[in-house]
Amino acid sequence: MSEADRRRLTDQLKTKRVIVKSTQTRVVALLSSAVLSIISIHAEPDVTTVKLPYGGIRPQVAIDRAGVVHIVQANSKTRGDLMYVKHTPGRKQFSDPVKVLREASGMAASFNMTVGKDGRVHMFTRPNPKYSKKEMGAEAYDAMFKSKA
Repeated sequence: MSEADRRRLTDQLKTKRVIVKSTQTRVVALLSSAVLSIISIHAEPDVTTVKLPYGGIRPQVAIDRAGVVHIVQANSKTRGDLMYVKHTPGRKQFSDPVKVLREASGMAASFNMTVGKDGRVHMFTRPNPKYSKKEMGAEAYDAMFKSKA
């Protein structure tokens, strides 16, 4: 092997060692980042568990900019009957419930809720035909819910 070949081989080996060390450093840095991420993910947040007030089920929850927790929930005794309550930071209890739907014909089969930037609560409901037929009468129910096609 000539001297030139020996130098070229030595240079190639040095380059490979640098690449290997560089790769090892990157791997160690990535592993360190992953470990820190896992530690921060598993840090336990400050969570308080509370029972839904007033016998509510199927809650929709939103928190506004002021930290007020808004909840719309179905009444467990009368399905489709919706109630609204809120919990303000610093208070130990929920507000008194407000009945959302005022007539049985409006009882909801499903509902969604959100809170706007101004803190105003917005709700969307889909009427429940089972409750509506009793309240509306068969003719009005059929006109509204039965397909004409």
